[in-house]
Amino acid sequence: MRNSSAVAVAATVLVLAACATGMSGAETEACDRVSVWAYGGQDADRFDQAVAAAQEALSDAGDTPLAEPLAQLLGSPEAERGAGAEAFLAVCEDHGWEPLEG
Repeated sequence: MRNSSAVAVAATVLVLAACATGMSGAETEACDRVSVWAYGGQDADRFDQAVAAAQEALSDAGDTPLAEPLAQLLGSPEAERGAGAEAFLAVCEDHGWEPLEG
């Protein structure tokens, strides 16, 4: 019985830690999608795809503080997309997102 209690407590702690960031899975996915583009070479041909994938992820998030910064990123001129992605990712980090490792 003691082992199952310890496992239950550990699982509860992990779930609470995951919720502590305040971000939904959809929001995290949106931040990850933009991050992959921003830190993966900023290929101009893949920008629209990355932002569209982020928007699709956020469509399941409901009211989110990431929606407006993502819309601004989408409307940014090509020369400003890198800076726009950094600004979007800063908002992500302000809300508890942590960059992908690797």
